[in-house]
Amino acid sequence: MNPLLVAAATNPDVMRSTANTIDKTSSLLTKVIGGILLCGAGYVAYRIVKKGISTASAKFSESVQNSALQNLKVNTNNTTLTTKEANVVANTWYGNMKDTGTSNEQEMINSILSYSADDLKLIAKEFGYRLYNVYGAPANKLLEKMSTSLNLYGWLSRELSGSDLAKITPKFREAGLC
Repeated sequence: MNPLLVAAATNPDVMRSTANTIDKTSSLLTKVIGGILLCGAGYVAYRIVKKGISTASAKFSESVQNSALQNLKVNTNNTTLTTKEANVVANTWYGNMKDTGTSNEQEMINSILSYSADDLKLIAKEFGYRLYNVYGAPANKLLEKMSTSLNLYGWLSRELSGSDLAKITPKFREAGLC
């Protein structure tokens, strides 16, 4: 056996010093763990409260948004599309935008510019409000929580470059959609 360990173990001063060090370390460790647990409990409480508030806010916001879309006046005498066709167009544009980047941008821009203001209103109604995040449509629950509910113009404004957006904005203004 190591003679230093034997001497330390038989020396009362070393024993007291070691016991004091263990007590101080134990006390410090208890305070650190307690602080961590307190912070964790506080965070859980914060998330519960925030979820309740944001869920209520999101539901209210969504009902206001949907109401605005439902109240959108479309002059059916000026439309070239049926509601079903407008739904197909809305879903096609959504499909082009839902993943990272926008596919067929120039085609989409040309398509938007070819429709009348009332056709665009009908398409926007069919598009509705859909969840959007920086990656397009949310692929999972985590991304869904970090998403924003946007209408057609909102999606386009996030997906198109400034110059491309400038091409279609007058058409959306004419339709009263932005």
